Amino acid sequence: MQTLGPGQLALFNVLKAYSLLDKDVGYCQGLGFVGGVLLLHVEEEIAYNLLKHLMFVMNCRRQYRPDPIGLQVQMYQLSRLLHDQLQNLYSHLEMHEVTPQLFAAPWFLTLFASQFPLSFVCRVFDLLFLEGMEAIFRVALILLKTHEQALLACDSFEQIMDYIKTSMPNIHIDQLSTIISQACECSLSRELHAYEVEYHVLQEELALSPQNDSDIRKLKEANKNLKRQNLDLLEQLHQSNSRQHVLETSNQSLQQSHHHLEVRVRWLELERNNLKQLVSILAKNASPEDLKAIPPNYQRFLSSNANQEEKKESNCHNVVHKEGEDAVVSELSSSLPSHEGLHSHLHGSRTVSMDHGVMQRYIKSLVHNE
Repeated sequence: MQTLGPGQLALFNVLKAYSLLDKDVGYCQGLGFVGGVLLLHVEEEIAYNLLKHLMFVMNCRRQYRPDPIGLQVQMYQLSRLLHDQLQNLYSHLEMHEVTPQLFAAPWFLTLFASQFPLSFVCRVFDLLFLEGMEAIFRVALILLKTHEQALLACDSFEQIMDYIKTSMPNIHIDQLSTIISQACECSLSRELHAYEVEYHVLQEELALSPQNDSDIRKLKEANKNLKRQNLDLLEQLHQSNSRQHVLETSNQSLQQSHHHLEVRVRWLELERNNLKQLVSILAKNASPEDLKAIPPNYQRFLSSNANQEEKKESNCHNVVHKEGEDAVVSELSSSLPSHEGLHSHLHGSRTVSMDHGVMQRYIKSLVHNE
């Protein structure tokens, strides 16, 4: 366990002793600032007694209770003070949605000790012991009045909050005396009492109002509608997921079909190249009359240049490995079992005339199939 310094140990003892005394409040974070200021001026035991005096006699205890009603009443009272005495500033803060709960709650919970300089806080504590919790309202109201013009110049929520947290605590010595003097001169006891009664009356009317029951019913109905919409959205999400799964499956099937088609196209290209080469070989051994029977679209395969180009393309793709015209002729003869005479002519001599009728019919059949 880390060793505490003398000041930290004294603060721990004071807060621990009070938490044992007042179990309803126990330890509240804001009390650390209050106890720290007291220990700067008096001994540990006296600081404990002063803390008890503030909590029970000066009625600071209610703002530290677990029930937030005490602090809510104080924020309502401060808001009503702004509304009645600083109307322009109240309207400006309300327009930018800056409520006293956002900036004044730390002032009350720490008695200004968390944000303001120690010289100012000590004066506030003096006034607090002299006048009670009303002094905190006086100081808060005078602070806002002093900085009213600067706050009115801020045109956004962020600028207002930044000014309150950073610029307002920078109090000069001359401003300090002026603020404390004005706080001593004003009196707010009557207004604070009236605002507290007003707050409780409003809360009771709100609790007993039939309109409140109607609002509750409307909220319950709206809640049911939202739950129903949530279920509908979940169902739509489920359907969308199902459709997505179907589309993904269909996409995979289409990809497979595309792959099969690509394989089929490559196979047809190979077959086409083989047929081109076969036609070229047959054309070498055909007579002029047989060549005339070939359609014009296929005449380009008969030239020697076309024949060489097709052979190069076939070699580049490693599709047809020609070892010689005899092997091709053998393949031709095996594909034409009904024309044995053609086979013997090709093997015998390439200059010998072929059976023109057989040659013509075979070339026409190849052209027709392609």
